[in-house]
Amino acid sequence: MTLAVYPGSFDPFTLGHRDILLRSLKIFDEVVIAVGVNQNKKTLFTPQERVEMIENEVNEINLPKNNKVTVECFEGLVVDLARKYDAISLIKGVRGPVDYDYEAQMAGMNTVMCPDLETIFLMSKPEFSFIHSSLVKQISLMGGDVTGFVSDSIKNQVLEMKIIKLLYIFILLFLTNGEIMAENNDNIITMVITQNEKVTDPGEDSPTASVIIELFPDIAPNHVKQIKTLVSEGFYDGIIFHRVIEGFMAQTGDPTGTGMGGSDLPDIRAEFTPTPFERGTLGMARSQHPDSANSQFFICFQEASFLNNQYTVFGRVKEGMEFIDKIVRGEPPEFPDKIVSIRLSENN
Repeated sequence: MTLAVYPGSFDPFTLGHRDILLRSLKIFDEVVIAVGVNQNKKTLFTPQERVEMIENEVNEINLPKNNKVTVECFEGLVVDLARKYDAISLIKGVRGPVDYDYEAQMAGMNTVMCPDLETIFLMSKPEFSFIHSSLVKQISLMGGDVTGFVSDSIKNQVLEMKIIKLLYIFILLFLTNGEIMAENNDNIITMVITQNEKVTDPGEDSPTASVIIELFPDIAPNHVKQIKTLVSEGFYDGIIFHRVIEGFMAQTGDPTGTGMGGSDLPDIRAEFTPTPFERGTLGMARSQHPDSANSQFFICFQEASFLNNQYTVFGRVKEGMEFIDKIVRGEPPEFPDKIVSIRLSENN
């Protein structure tokens, strides 16, 4: 019997996901749908709710007698789950070039960790190539109709969850007498960056955009302390994004712009945690020595789980990720974007 693992967050399970599953069952006898558990990622449904949702979806499919689908949660490396089931392949749905660039990197890393495990890319059918779980959530929470993106049963569950969230907000407002509690801004910073995407003349004025960043002192107290100190000193003002790699990350924090510089403060001991590197995650750059982080940091364009437990996570982009996406690529870029300023919130 041939078995493959189909990993993902599936929040929610879309028609695109179902299509990839059905096509996988034409290749493999059994498919294990692995629902990723990420405690630091905000999801619409809990892991167990997603498992039950997919199980109900599978039960509605008339599977051939020789096919089997198992659904379970997993936390950690997907290659470990594949070893548990003695899987021969991972299944990955690919909607376009951006998905492929990212998944190709992940496949390469997984091959190093588990050489016998092959990754099978299945291109999305044209009618499903635009469907994205995060967009389905946004459409639903903004009052839109998600028909055509998910099955009827999942559509009803998404609607129920939206109602529950709205009721929660109403109750919260009621209990606080209609006053929305002020957010704790002690660990919020605002970064103003240039947007040189269309600039062709070094003398041309660059448009700017603001990015809101949340720091994580609970998991990286020493790194956050150093970042706050440098921000308060105005250290980052005017520093360029010297290393910007498509599909990976944008790196800054070096006053020399070469990738070899730093601040006058001492290097920081590593604070590695299981906190995953995801889209918008801020991580500290370092040399080969784990305790060499100083002032340079990077912002992930996409998930980069191969960095987990290897680099220190110290924050995330809370608002303005669309501006980070527009940072000019290159190592260094011809017309690099730069940090105009970073400022601590007023409560700091």
